[in-house]
Amino acid sequence: MVALLSERKWYDLYLTAKASNLSFHTQQSKQQGYTFLYESFLNGGHLQHQFRMLSSQEHEALMMLKAHGGQMPLHQFVARFGYIRIKRAWRDDMPRYPWLHSTAIAERLWYQAFIEIVSGKTKKVVLPDEVSAMLPPLPRPKIAKWANLPCRNGGGREGDSNMRTALCVDLAVLLGMLLRDDITLLHGRWLPPYALKAINAHLQHPEDLTGVRSELQTERLRFLHYVAEAAGLVAVQHGVLKPTVKAWQWLSLPYHIGWQILWDAVCADIKRPNSLWQHFRLPEVERETWHVITQQINALQIGRAYTVSSFIKTCNLHLIDDNLDEKQLQILMAEPLHWLGIASIKDNVFLLHDADTSSVESATVNHQSDALLLTLPHKPDLHALTELLMWVTFDEDRLCIDENAVRRACEHGYDEHQLVMTLATLTGQPLPLPIIERIMQWAKQAQSLTMRQLTVLTATDTNTINDIRADWRLRPLLGEPLSPHHIVVKTQHANALLKKLGQRGKPVMWLRQTRDASPAATLTDEMAEYLWLAVRVYQKIGAVIPQMIRIPAAVRAWVAQQLPSATVDGLEQVAEVLFDALRQTIGGHPVNSGGIAQDDPAGIREAIQQAYDQRGAVRIEYYSPARGEKTVRTIEPVMLYQRNGAEYVEAWCRLEDDTRTFRLDRIQRIVATSDKPHKLALDAQINLSAHANHIDLLSVGAIASQDT
Repeated sequence: MVALLSERKWYDLYLTAKASNLSFHTQQSKQQGYTFLYESFLNGGHLQHQFRMLSSQEHEALMMLKAHGGQMPLHQFVARFGYIRIKRAWRDDMPRYPWLHSTAIAERLWYQAFIEIVSGKTKKVVLPDEVSAMLPPLPRPKIAKWANLPCRNGGGREGDSNMRTALCVDLAVLLGMLLRDDITLLHGRWLPPYALKAINAHLQHPEDLTGVRSELQTERLRFLHYVAEAAGLVAVQHGVLKPTVKAWQWLSLPYHIGWQILWDAVCADIKRPNSLWQHFRLPEVERETWHVITQQINALQIGRAYTVSSFIKTCNLHLIDDNLDEKQLQILMAEPLHWLGIASIKDNVFLLHDADTSSVESATVNHQSDALLLTLPHKPDLHALTELLMWVTFDEDRLCIDENAVRRACEHGYDEHQLVMTLATLTGQPLPLPIIERIMQWAKQAQSLTMRQLTVLTATDTNTINDIRADWRLRPLLGEPLSPHHIVVKTQHANALLKKLGQRGKPVMWLRQTRDASPAATLTDEMAEYLWLAVRVYQKIGAVIPQMIRIPAAVRAWVAQQLPSATVDGLEQVAEVLFDALRQTIGGHPVNSGGIAQDDPAGIREAIQQAYDQRGAVRIEYYSPARGEKTVRTIEPVMLYQRNGAEYVEAWCRLEDDTRTFRLDRIQRIVATSDKPHKLALDAQINLSAHANHIDLLSVGAIASQDT
């Protein structure tokens, strides 16, 4: 305190003594003056006496200073507790004793030396340590009794503890439904009613949308849309709302990391002056109020219940420009904080929830005669769930995979192998061979009847068509004949065919299709991310596959100029991961391709190991995803190793008469065993043994890079 008093001028010390009814000799120096005041305050008991005379409002001001660590910016303190007018002897416009007639709390406290103004880059109001010691401890929220623990709709504490998981799952549902249909926002902001109903039907916590005609009439569904926008998971691309590149990266993260990204995005958005929180018309809350609420919640113990009134009292000590009332906190706890999985509230008690630390659960597939019925768990794989909702058939409350679903998936660019991989990821185990064969059968049927746009060359004279088809120079530009008067033209060669026919004296009238009069969409940042990723991956593929067309580096540079440098660096890492997976696949080590359900996995592993130890042969029934068929072959193991979590056997294959690599989880069963190895198999074993250490090192490196 003596150091703070030394900051005052001599006349200020004189006024402080007068305000405390202390005799102050005018002949004293400044040092003698503040030393006299310090000794009088502490030893004479004047400070304790003055402290007992303070009003409740003055106590509140001192407690707020203590709550802020004993100091606050001067402009914030005086904005809350009044301006401090420091009297000067040469000014006649101030009363002789301003502390007696002042209405400003801050001014009275300063004259009585309970606070001090410290100059610096920013002037601050400081609470002396001696005054802070006289104040009571800061109030803390009161812990509620066990009998008062709240429950949501009778669901108990366990149901609320999974709200963080439900938020992530329902966001994945939202992204999947946006991929399924092209949805145009109303007025550039709101989801149309038909989209709201389609999305709501598959949420873990759906709303009652009876009579709802606008997204503004929804609650949690509007909040899901807001979180997706705030986290950058969705954006308008070519006029429709679609997931961004960031959304796919978010779907691949563990649940707790994904939730933390959502929470950080919401907190960062509320801090912005023109926040999406305001645009979506969520419950009103000031930036400072939200910060104080979340800060105080972080200081509380997870899993305990607290009273609302005591929590409000604690928060208001930290609020400068705003006051938190019970109604506002009730709304925040019941809606956004509850939907985020932070807390639940009932009456005057709220309960804090912890994260759901359980592992990802597996879905179950029931093989029916005409469809595969899928039952989703409470905590599925988010990436696979989003892909599934893009094409799955909805049968009331069930998810069905039937011929229509597979056809829809093929229209979205999926093939049968990708469908099998998606289902294997959801179920957490290899699919039985009958299910794989059924999916491939449906995929084959889906491609039996297709519709596509064609460019057709029509001639009234059949001889003209015959002459054109007979010209060997024009034949590469043409497709299949449709009739004696019609022949398909390859779209990419239409202009070249026009030119060549004109040179041959056969000018063509081109009936061009009328273009849509709507204005062309601009290249958004989200579209540029997808474009840059496609260009970069295509360029990297050129390192392993000969390319007829090389994309110039200038094209990639132009796309990169449309994006921030940090975004380009992140996409470069994604492209490298994809290219590394491609190289492993080309090398015979597919990444996440999934296996098939085996009759006896342990027996198969034991038989292969025994054949390897005894240098014998084994006859296996093997399923090859590349061929889409099951084969029976005799192999002679020459080396066993692991890569990316899967076991492989390098063996001499008598069917191929060469060395081949087989994945153990694709061996459905052992047909027979033999003890007579092939001579070439022995040679292969000798050659491979020389490189065994090198292969093992590659395996370890691949696993390490995948974990990274």
